[in-house]
Order: sequence, then C-alpha cells, then structure tokens
Amino acid sequence: MMSKLLRTIFVSLALILPSGTALHEKLSRPRVAVCVAGAVRSLTEEKMQSSLVKFYSGADVFYHLYVGVELSLRGQRKMVDPYTVADALANASGVRLQYEENQYTCGQQTTGKYFKVEQCTRMVFSYAAFKNITYYALILTRPDYMMNSGPKFTLSWMLSFVHGKTNFYHNFGDEVVLLSYPGGALFAANLTQAECCNISHREPLQCFTDNLVEPRPNYIFERHFLRLYEDEKAYHHIQGIGFILRTPEFKVESGGGSVWQLHGKVKPGVVAYQNPGMSPPFLEWNLLEPALQQHLVAHYIHKAYVNHSA
Repeated sequence: MMSKLLRTIFVSLALILPSGTALHEKLSRPRVAVCVAGAVRSLTEEKMQSSLVKFYSGADVFYHLYVGVELSLRGQRKMVDPYTVADALANASGVRLQYEENQYTCGQQTTGKYFKVEQCTRMVFSYAAFKNITYYALILTRPDYMMNSGPKFTLSWMLSFVHGKTNFYHNFGDEVVLLSYPGGALFAANLTQAECCNISHREPLQCFTDNLVEPRPNYIFERHFLRLYEDEKAYHHIQGIGFILRTPEFKVESGGGSVWQLHGKVKPGVVAYQNPGMSPPFLEWNLLEPALQQHLVAHYIHKAYVNHSA
C-alpha cells in the first residue's frame, strides 16, 4: 500500500502542476483497470498496440487472449506470431492465454466473448486482492478496437462522464464499456450468466431485428448490466470514439470487409469446449523477463495449434 507521505506528495503535485499536462492527469486520476479480452486478431499490428498503450496510459491493463483458431468464420484462422504477441503484452499487469475455443450461449455466436470477458475480470479481482488495491473503474474492450486519435479522446475524458459517481455503466459504441468497481465489475465477472432472449417467440422485441434470426448480443449484454443500474439512471451510450481494426484475412474472407456476409458462419473442424484449456493467470506479467514472456506465449500458441491439428 502507498504510504501516507507518498499519497500527500502525489496529491500536492496534482494540485500544483498545470492542468492538462500528462503528469497532472495521471496523478489526479482515480485508479483504473482495463480488460482487453478476445482473440488476438489485429493486436499484433504496431498501430493497434500503440493505440492501446497511448489511450490507457497509467491504467493497469489485463489481457485474456484466445490464441487459437476461432470458431467464427470472421475470426483468426492462422497461427499468430508469438514474438509479436509477447511484445504487445510486455507491460501488462496480468495475462491469461486461452488455447481452446469456448462455447457460446443464447443461440448467438458473438456471446462467445462473454466467457473471455468474465475470465479477464476475475483476473482483475485476483490482482486487486494480491496487491491490496481498490479500483475506481473497470474498462472492458477488445484486442482489435482502435481508439480515435486527437486531444479529445483520452482516458481522463472518458472518466469525466462518471466523476463523483459510485455506480455507473457507460457504453462507448458497444466495444468499450466503462463500469464502476466493484459493483459493475462483479456483473462482468458473471457475464456468462446473462439472461438469454426467447428465440422461439422472438421476445422481447428489442432483442431481435428483421435481418437476423439470432438475438442481438448487445441487447443481452446491456440488459445484464442495466439491472444493476436502472434505478441510478447511470446508463449512457456514446458513439464514435474508435473503430474495429479488421485483419487482412478478414477482408479477404468477407470479400472486402462486410461483417454481414460472414455473420453466424463457423469454421469446420473447430471444437468449442465448455471448459476450454487456458494458462493460469500470470499476475505481474510486466515483471517477468522478456525471454520468459516470449517462452510462455510461444508455449500456449503451440498448444493451440497442436490441439487444432490433432
């Protein structure tokens, strides 16, 4: 725990430094955890890594990455480079590597991400207990979501929407969600228990659209959290802070980048498990030697593709 003297020094610095400086923002900002959960996809691209590092500077960032062949036809199908992945994870507070695909729920393939978000959030709780710290907020995002550049879009700007609040759920375009900690984070840690919609009766109406047979995963996701926050009126939905950086292979498979052409389609031969194989959560990953980080990443990527080809 930080000593009382150090706390006093940090608070004093935050008060005397000019507002708007990067150091002022870091010192005056509450402690935040970030969960980056999903398949590797375009995380291996340098501009994607730079976006994550720049936007979430000063936060504790945790990665739950699926490193194998995805069930979804929209997802990765080839082996990812372990050294590039290790470079992307170098400064992470915690890392867990999943090498077998997990099942999805609610008759909707996109809910496969719920398991990965759930596991990442549980890693955050483990880290907080291990380090004896308390976060103010938890941010959920994905490995291929690139934040827009510009002075407006900063982590401090995002937190300004919840200044002084204790319970909140802010959705920034469906791919970045800001939750209170621990209240909202507890719901994220049980995301696979989200209530499904009634597919046979297509109810509730908000869960379905005319152009899709499957229920809307975003509706299922938001309903899970809003049961906690509906009384506090703390829900907000803000668009336009970033975009999904699609991989080159996705653009080839989709004939130019259309999500709808690949919606709901699966790859043959990919097995989804109820209890998929994963590494243990590596807490304080950033303290490991780079060679050990590379070895661990390569080990679990190898397991993923050995299992897939077996």
